[in-house]
Amino acid sequence: QDAKDFMTMVNEERERSLPHTTAVRIMDEKQLDTAADISNNMLLVLEPLATQVEPSWRFRQETGILDPVSYLTREPGDTDFWTDLDDEGRQGYDVAVSVLLDVSYSMGSACYDLGSVALGIRKACDELELPCTVSVFDDKPNMLWAADEEPTDMWAYANGGTNPYGNLQDLDNQMYGKSRHLVVILTDGIWPDDCKNLSAFSRPGRYIICVGYDMYNPSGLREALAALNPNEVFGIRDVREFPSVVTSAISAYFA
Repeated sequence: QDAKDFMTMVNEERERSLPHTTAVRIMDEKQLDTAADISNNMLLVLEPLATQVEPSWRFRQETGILDPVSYLTREPGDTDFWTDLDDEGRQGYDVAVSVLLDVSYSMGSACYDLGSVALGIRKACDELELPCTVSVFDDKPNMLWAADEEPTDMWAYANGGTNPYGNLQDLDNQMYGKSRHLVVILTDGIWPDDCKNLSAFSRPGRYIICVGYDMYNPSGLREALAALNPNEVFGIRDVREFPSVVTSAISAYFA
């Protein structure tokens, strides 16, 4: 049975479009605390937006499902004793999230902090039951946590060159039947020429946010990332800034 279970795991891994990265380390308490803080703040950003567009019941309607309370308390001639579900144009939970982490050598120690951002986003999405895929790239594309598996307390360290092409190509496999796709890329923007225009990977309903992490010159990094043509671009010097800086972008995306 152990052999069968192992072979099943191997076959499932081979069938994945992106193999799991092995260049990982266990998160320490500082990283986990930062991830929890980011997750809580991401929930503050995402939850009201998802709630306001969540399908809801409308009472005292002219048609729909009979509402016994409204029926029993109706006035003579009153026909508004029905209930219906208001879900027209409500897309709050019809969204998948993809996080792409640059773990190339040029990212260096930033990978330690960005691992907390990725786990924070993932845990917030899990709380809201939004499918969230986290992949990493150096000179090869790899999976950190697929949307259909439990995230582990692992972070991917800097290792190799820079080529996000495989990750970007795999985005179409990460939508899980949703009509909207929020893509967050954390990188220093030093990319090869065939990946320097993100508009080539745009799709209807897809919204790409690039976030550059630089403790010394976030504004300069922001300008460099803008050349990639994402829908939104930000530069941060502290990873705990992430939820606040992307609030306006996510709000505009859900509007």
